[in-house]
Amino acid sequence: MLTKFSVTGTKFKLTSDRGDYLLYSLAGAISLDASADRTSFFLTKKFTGVLRMAKLQNAAHEATLDARVSAYATGVDTDYEFAADGTQADLLFKWTVVGDASKFISLTWPHHRFVIS
Repeated sequence: MLTKFSVTGTKFKLTSDRGDYLLYSLAGAISLDASADRTSFFLTKKFTGVLRMAKLQNAAHEATLDARVSAYATGVDTDYEFAADGTQADLLFKWTVVGDASKFISLTWPHHRFVIS
């Protein structure tokens, strides 16, 4: 029989039938309680800091995610440029980043990666 449990930390690896996810607390240690059936979890007290979550598509990516977790976006400005002959356009993103902007990484979906260079 499964029992409810609690864990405390700044990084958690959550596993489900859809894969592994990493949950990071950037505001220090937090405590998570998991339901007895392990289908949900919740914070044990009020939290006002930053949480980041990433899908761990490949175990080899974990070190990169760990090293870059402290840089995160709080906004973005977009712009665009058209080639003079009208055959190409570029969509430009300028991120507002907390932390070291050179370490910022963000989620992209496969259909985004197809067109982003």
